[in-house]
Amino acid sequence: MRNIELMLGFDANSLKAVDAIEGTFLKQKDIPSTFSKDIFESSGQIAIDLAGSGEQGATGAGSVVAVTFEVIAEAARSEISVTRATPSGASGEPLPLSEPVPYALILNSRP
Repeated sequence: MRNIELMLGFDANSLKAVDAIEGTFLKQKDIPSTFSKDIFESSGQIAIDLAGSGEQGATGAGSVVAVTFEVIAEAARSEISVTRATPSGASGEPLPLSEPVPYALILNSRP
């Protein structure tokens, strides 16, 4: 993989996206990369664009992005999900991807 565009969704009534940083995936082969993020609090979305400049891209395992959230309200069930993912290979060809299932959370205050 050389590039990926992601859209993450979250419950903006319960969570506040504090930051999103580049993960380890493209860094594993010291591939120079560009990382950009746009956090849309009101709609509960985070747009991520990660692009490597290496000729072959990266293979194997690793994280693409790490997101930090702040809990702003209790919720019996809150989800974080990948709503869109478009990875591409070294020559720009689309790569197959099985999008992960939403991650469910229970958000409550500490005693």
